[in-house]
Amino acid sequence: MEFDVGVYSLIYEYYEARILCGYYRFDDRLPSIPRISAFFQVAPATVRSALSLLEEKGYVAVNAKKAARVTYRPDPARYRENAALYFVPRESGLADMTQGGRLILEPCWEAGLLQWGKSSWQELLLRLDTDRPGFLSMRIAFYILALSALDNRLILNLYWEIIRYLRFPLLIERPVVDVESARGGPNPENVFAQINAVLVNTYAQASSELFAFIQKAREEYSLENAPQIPFRWHIYRQRPQMRYSLASRVIREIQRGTYSAGDSLPSLSEMSRRYGVSLNTVRRMLSLLNEFGITESHKGRRASVRMEPVRFDLTKPEHQNGLRLYLEALQLLELTIPRVMRFTWEAVPSERLKQMQADLAVLRQKETCELCFEVGFTFVTEQCPLAVVRECYGQLLELLTWGYPLAMLRLGTRAIHPEYADFVERLERCLRENDPEGFSLAWKTQMEREYGLVRAFIEKERAGREAALAGPA
Repeated sequence: MEFDVGVYSLIYEYYEARILCGYYRFDDRLPSIPRISAFFQVAPATVRSALSLLEEKGYVAVNAKKAARVTYRPDPARYRENAALYFVPRESGLADMTQGGRLILEPCWEAGLLQWGKSSWQELLLRLDTDRPGFLSMRIAFYILALSALDNRLILNLYWEIIRYLRFPLLIERPVVDVESARGGPNPENVFAQINAVLVNTYAQASSELFAFIQKAREEYSLENAPQIPFRWHIYRQRPQMRYSLASRVIREIQRGTYSAGDSLPSLSEMSRRYGVSLNTVRRMLSLLNEFGITESHKGRRASVRMEPVRFDLTKPEHQNGLRLYLEALQLLELTIPRVMRFTWEAVPSERLKQMQADLAVLRQKETCELCFEVGFTFVTEQCPLAVVRECYGQLLELLTWGYPLAMLRLGTRAIHPEYADFVERLERCLRENDPEGFSLAWKTQMEREYGLVRAFIEKERAGREAALAGPA
């Protein structure tokens, strides 16, 4: 996994949590830089940045020749207060994450395990054999190994952000696993079953103890009125990311009908005020949309909506990062959307399902079936009872807007609407027949199809560009 700019803050918070809660005490040594670098799969310079920040905050002393030494030395009672100040305001989020994590993360690591080869199982057994007290809870190490098999940085990013929010799995002591029994099992599934059972029990016990602590600490530290802090997913991206986020917002407004082809967009200064960004960011955003054929700039007057397919260079580094995130978002959705849609369906009143059926019918009548993702994801982000799911799917909807210029480029002069008409009809039929299983499966199938089409198209474009650059044989 390769973390982008700013990921050192994740490593910083990882060790900050352990120091503040007393896992590392005064004069203890943190793991060496090569060891931290190897686990997080980042450059040593990134680790050094995190350690420098820890030193700046007074938590450690950094030595060029030795592992960082803990210098934080509070009164012993302070460790308990630190934990209370962190966990009490996150009680709702922690409770929500217990169920939300199963919907979002379990399908991913199950898929990762299916892709494990012999080397992956050998690495897991090596980790079980190797005594690494104080470095990483076994549950996290196990899940990271499984998720890494998917070769999807966005999924790993999400997992780390969830652990970053929960924090308490970072503090769980290493559970005892019978390595010899696991090694002698007849197949990898037996190894997984035994390890997972131990980890689930350990996690459940730690979770129960944490919530008991929160109940006592709320009164003990007068935190009854502490505002709750929700989970927020910070996606690691290469810069500049602001113009891509803004471009996604404008594309969604165009998709929803706020602007139509030929309409003038607001002035630069008006967009700057509306979106809370600089004029320079607005200009860069319009340059990007112009390149995609979404908009067209005019000298001396406001830019207008164009909506015509234009060939753009998919090999640009900034475009490659956006395409990577888009493809990884599709894979994450393919894995999670069946459970998420089924769960949300079962949580809402029948009137809301009827409303979605009516919304889909309008798309078909207006020949705008490409907006089905907006309808489906709005259903989740507004109706799912779990905040972590609403947060994740809101972020994924922004990443999916990359699909619009790609679809224009892929289809050329053909209309986008027919590409999704059959899918919309299938969703309507499932809603009409009260078939949540079919509804969930339809979404999974569509995500698989979308992923396959886009991946094949990108490969074809790259091959064509490479052939053109190579010239005649």
